[in-house]
Amino acid sequence: MTLSFYSALLAAALLAQPEPKSFIEGTVVDAISGAPVARAAVAIRYARDPAGSRIVTATNTQGTSGITGDDGRFHLEAAPEVPFRVEVQKEGYVTSGESGMPGGPVFSISPGEGKRGVVLRLALESSISGRIYDPDLQKPVRRMDVQAFRKTDFRGELSWIPVQHAEPDESGRYTLAGLAPGQYRVLFQNPDLPRLRPAPLQPGPKYLDYRTVYYPGVSDSESAQTFDLLPGSRIDSIDMTLTRDPTYCIRGLVRLDGPPQRVAMTTKSPWAAGMIHYVLESLPAPGPFEICHLPPGPIALAAINETNTPSLRRQALYNDVVVDKDIEDVRLQLLPGARVTFAVHSFNLQDPSKDPLWSDLKPAIEIGLSPMDRVTRTGETPTLVGTDGSHAIENVFFEPLQLSLNKLPDGWVLRRLFYNGQPVSERRFELNSAAPTHHLEVLVAPAPNSLSGDVRSRGKAEPGARVLAVAEPVDANALIYATKRTTSDSNGRYTITHLAPGVWRIVAIPASELWQKARDLLLAGAGEKVDVPESGSVFRNLDPGR
Repeated sequence: MTLSFYSALLAAALLAQPEPKSFIEGTVVDAISGAPVARAAVAIRYARDPAGSRIVTATNTQGTSGITGDDGRFHLEAAPEVPFRVEVQKEGYVTSGESGMPGGPVFSISPGEGKRGVVLRLALESSISGRIYDPDLQKPVRRMDVQAFRKTDFRGELSWIPVQHAEPDESGRYTLAGLAPGQYRVLFQNPDLPRLRPAPLQPGPKYLDYRTVYYPGVSDSESAQTFDLLPGSRIDSIDMTLTRDPTYCIRGLVRLDGPPQRVAMTTKSPWAAGMIHYVLESLPAPGPFEICHLPPGPIALAAINETNTPSLRRQALYNDVVVDKDIEDVRLQLLPGARVTFAVHSFNLQDPSKDPLWSDLKPAIEIGLSPMDRVTRTGETPTLVGTDGSHAIENVFFEPLQLSLNKLPDGWVLRRLFYNGQPVSERRFELNSAAPTHHLEVLVAPAPNSLSGDVRSRGKAEPGARVLAVAEPVDANALIYATKRTTSDSNGRYTITHLAPGVWRIVAIPASELWQKARDLLLAGAGEKVDVPESGSVFRNLDPGR
């Protein structure tokens, strides 16, 4: 046989061999002791379907699975170049992590390669339990939804997220089990609050009911008691005594022109457990309505017809009402909003007809209006077209609004906003229902400036420090919608570019702190004041300890 024949055989044999598998292997350990955890179930969960389907389901994102051995080790084959997480489950344990949420690090492995030495940590689960009792009725309370809220750091933002809930048994006893280590607050929520339904326009019965409260009986989360749970801890006897208090009703009539439609009602009120908006339900209109089981306090209602066409949307608002008794004969007339015209021009331009923004740059700026105190979007969000930057948005409701600008030319910022000739804040303004027309003048300009400096603590560079800047005057809305933020590099240097000219307040905090602390400091008046010009660089060194 010739050499070429043997070479062909060898090539064929090599081609017949299966391609090397991609894999991940590692150990599941106890988060505290570091001891291996045997008989833990491990499974790959892909971020997308490895077969390429655009439809993501619980089935097509499941990968290989296995059980750890006595040494806690696992070995799983994985599809190459498809991001995935490794899910770990073991009875009596929970995933250990800063967020306390399911998940973990994301892996992506090249074809034929493997990821070794991965350590996945489990912590002994903790629990909170207790009993709910009504001393007036001398019996346990069963109709409550008990929720555990965990303190969570998500990308530097601090929040309290519900992670577990329980219903009391016949004796009023509840158990919030399967909790990861961390800080918790407990909410006792009445599932019957509130209730919207069609009803005849006549007084109904008086209602006594339990209020939604945090332990130990407060209505706001900041006053709630915080529980620190260590791995495997059991906190018992978190007992609550609840008594029924008077609740009230709002009754009235929903009116609208045209054919009958369904109308959704949303509300903003204290019982929403920290949520700004709460969707009650929807009901047929025109017709009577009744909202009962309302606790005392301020409330704001919005009634909106259910349609996906913004031009056909109608709204009625019932705001700034304090509920301290039954409120009868409320009339909600659904009406269209107003037509708002726009003109977007360069700042300090003498002749708008010769605006280089539209004659030279010709950007496709997107402009929109968003409600501040409601979930449903108002009006439309069009793209500005044409050569003069003028446009209009139809059906804008008379409620607090926020202006949004997208796709501005690189380096340009919003300089001024005028409503019917008067300066207003883009962060929060409201149309005047008595005005015959509604015109917004949006003035933008390039801002070739920068604010930079070093973050140093006790003379040493502070890498990864969180730097937050906000335009004066500082208010809560500004901290959410009009901030610039960055982190310092390995040498402690930070840079923020393209700031609207004017006075800014800037603060730095260590990398170990949360953005929430920076916002709290700014609201308290802390930070450095910096006068930012239209162009040029401003240097300001910061100390995260101040």
